[in-house]
Amino acid sequence: MKKLCAALLVCALTSLCTAGTVISKVAPQGDGHSGKARYGYGFPWESTGFDGSTASNWAGHWYDSPYGASSDVFMQFSLASLPAGAAVQQATLNIYVTECSGSGGQIYHRTDSSTATGLASQLLGGDVKIADILTSPGWHSIDVTSFIQSDIEKGYQWAVFSLPSKGYSSLTFDSGETANAAYLSVAIPEPATLIMLSLGALPMLRRKK
Repeated sequence: MKKLCAALLVCALTSLCTAGTVISKVAPQGDGHSGKARYGYGFPWESTGFDGSTASNWAGHWYDSPYGASSDVFMQFSLASLPAGAAVQQATLNIYVTECSGSGGQIYHRTDSSTATGLASQLLGGDVKIADILTSPGWHSIDVTSFIQSDIEKGYQWAVFSLPSKGYSSLTFDSGETANAAYLSVAIPEPATLIMLSLGALPMLRRKK
């Protein structure tokens, strides 16, 4: 029992080396938008394809008779830099909004990201709504704690989000090609917290002497 407690203590103390806040910035290939457009009254809506190389991501829909366009945004963030079995205290998704009109946008999380490869061109959409986004230009943070916790518990390597088009709305934010690329900020137990948890095992060691 004494050896077991000592081993647990060593493991806990070792884990504190990786504690703190982990930032996962979206890669240039990890975000992009895909849409469709109509080029005249009576014309069919045509796919405009996927574009993952622009400086801005646009999720929305506009109509100016006889024209129109809509776009969905797809994003994938790596979870590989998080320690195995990390206990997430808080996680936020941060995007730099440059334009917002109408009723803004909506962000969704994908429950099953087991097939994700880090490429937004997979067009993996979310299936659970997280929040509505209607805000002025600048950084905007969205609480995604429970969703990242779930991804980690399931052993997924990628966190997948999407912003579908909304009627007569527009949301534009900087992409992975810019300095203001969207990023995940994940807080895990601070070193001091882990030290206190580790010290809690010392009485057990003393009692066994």
